[in-house]
Amino acid sequence: MIKTRYILPVSLGCPKNEVDLQYLLGKFETYNCFLTFDLNVADYVLINTCSFIRKAKQEAISTILDLIENKKNFKYKIIVGGCLVSLYKESLIELFPEVNAFLEPGKSFGKEIFEYLDKNEIYNNFENEFCNDNENRRFFIERPYEYLKIADGCSRKCSYCLIPKIRGPYYSYDRKFLLEQAKDLALKGKREIILVAQDVTYYGLDRKDSLFKLLEGLEAIEEIKWIRLMYLYPDLLNKDIIKFVSESRKVLPYFDIPMQHASEKVLRYMRRNPDSEKFLRLIDSIRENIPDSVIRSTFIVGHPGEDEKEFDKLVNFLEKIKLNWAGFFSYSREEDTLSYSMDNQVKYVEKKNRLKIIQSIQQNITLKWRQSLVGKSFEVLVENDLNKYNVGRSFMEAPDIDSFIRFRGSEKVEIGDFVRILITKNKGFKLEGELIE
Repeated sequence: MIKTRYILPVSLGCPKNEVDLQYLLGKFETYNCFLTFDLNVADYVLINTCSFIRKAKQEAISTILDLIENKKNFKYKIIVGGCLVSLYKESLIELFPEVNAFLEPGKSFGKEIFEYLDKNEIYNNFENEFCNDNENRRFFIERPYEYLKIADGCSRKCSYCLIPKIRGPYYSYDRKFLLEQAKDLALKGKREIILVAQDVTYYGLDRKDSLFKLLEGLEAIEEIKWIRLMYLYPDLLNKDIIKFVSESRKVLPYFDIPMQHASEKVLRYMRRNPDSEKFLRLIDSIRENIPDSVIRSTFIVGHPGEDEKEFDKLVNFLEKIKLNWAGFFSYSREEDTLSYSMDNQVKYVEKKNRLKIIQSIQQNITLKWRQSLVGKSFEVLVENDLNKYNVGRSFMEAPDIDSFIRFRGSEKVEIGDFVRILITKNKGFKLEGELIE
């Protein structure tokens, strides 16, 4: 009989990383190692790390150091997984001898890990085979939505990005497997499914499949009401996808399109399609076909080659297209990327100043849009209740990165319900409303 053990998860990074952690926890559970959030009970603490940019690496290392420091007060052993392990492997073993195990993403491991841990020997799976060992999934957050990771890796060559080095080339997960996972999510009460990958639009192109077939299969799952698409690469977001969304009963008219910049010069430095005019045509097409659509994007400020003139192009672009949501990141100079050794690096102070300017511009655009929603009503997915209020999201808000809608609670309303809310006011990006009975 396998001994019962307990593991406490620490999730760092993006939703894709969170899904990986859920599968890891599911794998541990098959070996009688169950979820806990009590350090006094935990036999192991599993940290799933991110290393996309320097700030993420610093957070991962700081978290590991904190757990090492606290280890003397508890009985737990430390297991480190995620992107930091992919990137640094043996260096981490030398740097952190107090860590008991290292798990490289995508590689197999079995119950032998417990033999190493019981003997206080350091375990790693670096030499094991790659496998798609995503069968059991253990959730550690209760919520009415969940992410469906449809692929891993990336085959693009963006000059600033480490993902291909960390995760390898793009690999679409089997459609049948994904639909089985989605059915399981639906049976567990998940009403909104959010598709994530490094590029959702690329799904299936590496295995003679297509995103459309996957979406049609997801739409057929009765219990799923909303399907949200994230990370839609602009080069592959075409009229066929826009048409599909416009005609769909379940795929939300929410377009998350990472454009990264609006200057042709900077886009060339980034090794991305320099046709920034395509962004304008794409946004016009979306709004023409789906007038009430919501468009989000992300941009990098201060990439090599971005002088004042190129930055002004980004400012003018944002003022012209008036995105609903946008996220901005200061360029992070990462070793082993093409951008690292480029000339025309932007000074830290200048990057910080430009980031502040661009965020302020977009904030005003988003605030005006949110204010324009007062007096309108929207269907809202209820996510939790806080004191006398319920909190939820409409199709306009993705979890964590956007905002939410708050309304006075009712005994008739439960988490996971869809309700109609009349928006009565906005407080910054947050909306407040009243329940329409």
